[in-house]
Amino acid sequence: MAEAAAAGTGQSAGELLARLARRIEDRLGLVHSEKREMDILKAAGDMAKKESRPLVDVLCDLADLPAGGSFPEKFVSALTVGETYFFRERKFLKAFSQAALSEIVRRKEDGELRIWSAGCSTGEEAYTLAMILMDSLMFPGKKRISILGTDINTAALEKARRGVYSPWSFRGMSGMEIASFFCRGSGDLFSVKEPYRRIVRFHKLNLAGEKWSLWPDGGPPDAIFCRNVLIYFSEEKRREVVRRFYDLLPEVGWLVLAPCETASFSYEGFLPISLDGATIYRKSEQSCSGAAKKPPPLCSLNSFCSGSDLMEDKPVSPGKRPAFSPPHEEKPSSPSPEADWVRELADEGRLEEALEELEKAMKKDRTKPSLFYLHSLILQELGNRAGATAALRSALFLDPDFVMAHYALGIMYLGDDKTEEAGRHFRNAEEILGRLPGDHLLQEGEGHTAEAMLETVRRVRAR
Repeated sequence: MAEAAAAGTGQSAGELLARLARRIEDRLGLVHSEKREMDILKAAGDMAKKESRPLVDVLCDLADLPAGGSFPEKFVSALTVGETYFFRERKFLKAFSQAALSEIVRRKEDGELRIWSAGCSTGEEAYTLAMILMDSLMFPGKKRISILGTDINTAALEKARRGVYSPWSFRGMSGMEIASFFCRGSGDLFSVKEPYRRIVRFHKLNLAGEKWSLWPDGGPPDAIFCRNVLIYFSEEKRREVVRRFYDLLPEVGWLVLAPCETASFSYEGFLPISLDGATIYRKSEQSCSGAAKKPPPLCSLNSFCSGSDLMEDKPVSPGKRPAFSPPHEEKPSSPSPEADWVRELADEGRLEEALEELEKAMKKDRTKPSLFYLHSLILQELGNRAGATAALRSALFLDPDFVMAHYALGIMYLGDDKTEEAGRHFRNAEEILGRLPGDHLLQEGEGHTAEAMLETVRRVRAR
């Protein structure tokens, strides 16, 4: 396709794509790669089809974008599709809650606590932070909290502002958590409860742009979450963005990156703080020249907090939660390499492609109940409730003791007001869970143990 598009322009397909890719890297920070070229071709092809124009004309217009010009919104959105979910990478959230929040609260006193979710995609991370902060015992009701989510993808931001999500965003959450933080809407949709929505706002921001506009008064955030964003940037752009993070943060500010980004992260202005395998970064008091240097050795949180009570267990008043106490650790399991690839596509928001790849795998082997379970999740996200229900039934035909399939089918029947059918599947799930050891990790349970899931099922049945 690219070769045909480039014909007659005096440029080879490779030259045209390389020129456009360099322009994209310069304007958006997205590093040039073979996969990026395929994404560019797909996004440009969609534009050409909608505008009834030759692909070559669209590619040339994009490559010849004048200085100061902006790429079309739909083109940018197609290149920056990102999918996330609530309470992602819990051990990093726990490390931030235990290491950073107490210090921030002490320092802020009566001031507004501010957290920036940079590259927030569809908003799950920003709302997760709101849920953690508002339900923390460290924050009295009068404490002012402001969470800002920014992204370059306007379509993602529109979804974030709506605050309405489907089951794909809740993987890894228990039913009790969902009930605590969300209001049930129509079908499988849930909306973020108003108290959490009230302290979160979203606006467009390009991390690779010259100017960052955050809070109206120009004040800095106390912490920056920028997870699974910098991996798409060139090395030079990553260092530039991190330097700007450093300059923006107050004297003792915090930076949280994704696990895949912390492995190669080095910047002399940040001190790594490690807790249970999660590393977050505290702005150090030393000056920052902008040169990347090897960071000091990871220090344990216990030594960093020597003399403090951050790591001590505290009694919790009835009806309240601790600062952050995840009911389980994320230990995702996948039944096959094909499922891993399907999940990766779905996580990027490429649901149609994920469905196509999954159905190819299912044609080769229709004996794996976990593939049918994954099929159900994707179909639900695409709005095909009948297909999702059928997929769950197939999973249970192959494995009658598949707890998560019973639970998911029960939830779907509840949404359809089929309480008798829902109750039957919840009872089946409770009976199976009662036979399992409490610490048994459930198939497709995203780290849920039998004990935790049993409590969730009982709470759902009691409502």
